[in-house]
Amino acid sequence: METEFLEDGPGCFDQLKDSIAKVGIGFVMILIAFSLTFWNEGRAVKRAQDLAFGKGSVVSISSDKIDSGKVGKLVHTSGKLAVKTDVVDPHFKIHANALGLTRTVEMYQWKEKKTKKKKKTKYSYEQVWSSSSINSSSFKKTKFNNPGFPAFKTETFHSKNVSLGAYGLDDVLIKKWSISDSYTPKAEELSAFGKVNGFSPVLDGTTVLYGTPGSPVVGDVRVSFKIGAPGEASVVSGLEKTKLTPFTSGEMNGTLALLESGTKSSNAMFQTAEDENTMMTWILRLVGFFLMFIGFNLLFGPLDTVMRMIPIIGAVIDFGTTLIAGLLAFGLTFITISIGWIFYRPLIGIPLLLIGFGAIGGIIFLAMKANKKNNASATA
Repeated sequence: METEFLEDGPGCFDQLKDSIAKVGIGFVMILIAFSLTFWNEGRAVKRAQDLAFGKGSVVSISSDKIDSGKVGKLVHTSGKLAVKTDVVDPHFKIHANALGLTRTVEMYQWKEKKTKKKKKTKYSYEQVWSSSSINSSSFKKTKFNNPGFPAFKTETFHSKNVSLGAYGLDDVLIKKWSISDSYTPKAEELSAFGKVNGFSPVLDGTTVLYGTPGSPVVGDVRVSFKIGAPGEASVVSGLEKTKLTPFTSGEMNGTLALLESGTKSSNAMFQTAEDENTMMTWILRLVGFFLMFIGFNLLFGPLDTVMRMIPIIGAVIDFGTTLIAGLLAFGLTFITISIGWIFYRPLIGIPLLLIGFGAIGGIIFLAMKANKKNNASATA
């Protein structure tokens, strides 16, 4: 269900006032982008160094019995996981023989969407399942009200006693196990759930519903559960007495604690960790770039707002400032990445720095060329 309302948008003065107010936000976003990008490069290099060190020093052991001769070393082993103490959801009193249990709570609520078209603003309201509380007090139309969210929220719990063969597993490793298997509460568990908003719990497939199946209304609540059932696993970690724990040494920047499902060689596990490090590095680089891009767009906001009053010129200026914001974000992101790498790997960082300055130089060249063309037109 969706309801729409159309009303006049803010006037030119209000738009200019709003864009000026956002200039400060733009500066903050650019500073955050610089900090995030620089930190990410250091994180990536340090992680790569730790993985390279671990790959060259890991030793494989059997999980069948304790190998006291390998205590204090980085070890690799595979075996069957066993949960010695059930994981428990303290609110719903669910017990499961699993490494982890995730409770997902959603409420059916009103959601506001705002779309601007020329000088009009369209407000639309739709009903959605959301795992977080949507504050309806800030809605433009006050008749769409959401009730308070339940006291119990989405949460994950883990077993405190898990072993792999003869070895105990540290909490850090337990939390790396995937929680992806659906869990349907038993009848005796469901009967102890209690009421929510006047509704008793009913099973709707594998989901516990507080409402009417197939006909949700605002305020209805649904709860679903997933568990991480034990299975075959492979671990690369430190060995302390009889327990597998995160490994570190004086030659490392951080710790190593790898866990994967199935029987995997140490080489395969390190390759996965290296791929994950590369992926995370690029994700954070893109996040930094888009933060910087949005920041520069906000800085140019007042100029765009003023020029938008002139229809044709406004569209050209808007495109131009967006292009410049993109080039500035690209160039400065490259410069920040290269400065980070100069600290760790100068042979790669210096070429990147030159590329970044090249992008900035390109912007200056285009601006000077456009200015020269305008001067020539004016004197003609």
